[in-house]
Amino acid sequence: RPRRTRSRPGRSPAARGAASRTVDQVAPDLPERERARLGAMWAFRARGEHETSAHYEDLARRLSDAGPPGDFATRVAAAAADEARHRDVCAAMAAQLGHPPIDLSPRPLPRIAPHLLQGGARLSYEMVALFCVTESINATLLLRSWQQATDAATRGALHELLADEVQHSQIGWGY
Repeated sequence: RPRRTRSRPGRSPAARGAASRTVDQVAPDLPERERARLGAMWAFRARGEHETSAHYEDLARRLSDAGPPGDFATRVAAAAADEARHRDVCAAMAAQLGHPPIDLSPRPLPRIAPHLLQGGARLSYEMVALFCVTESINATLLLRSWQQATDAATRGALHELLADEVQHSQIGWGY
């Protein structure tokens, strides 16, 4: 039966997301060592989703400033919010597997495009790299993971992430 826990004041957004999310028991039949490995994997994903959200926020701002045709800046800003939600889903999964709290302190964003690219060329490179390539690879990885997952909590989390990643890749291919 799903259980709900209450959030505690003063905790990070990821920890609050983990605490307020209703989840089934994650991988209850796995040995503790495997649960720890899965917890570390979900924590790694949470940190990656956190960084991706920041990249998308930066891209949305630069797209808005550059003024490309269409609603790309709005769609990229919405994708940034999706990635923040993904961070919380992944952090919740890591917590359910007993992983310690995840450090999501702000860090400088690594540059994606080669340094010789500036302006519109840099923006185009980063849209392709982050949305076309990365999101398409993530969709494939998540689909395969979903196909292999056996517990409802893991399948539900993977499905939630997968649906968004497919839409995010379409943003890039449309750009």
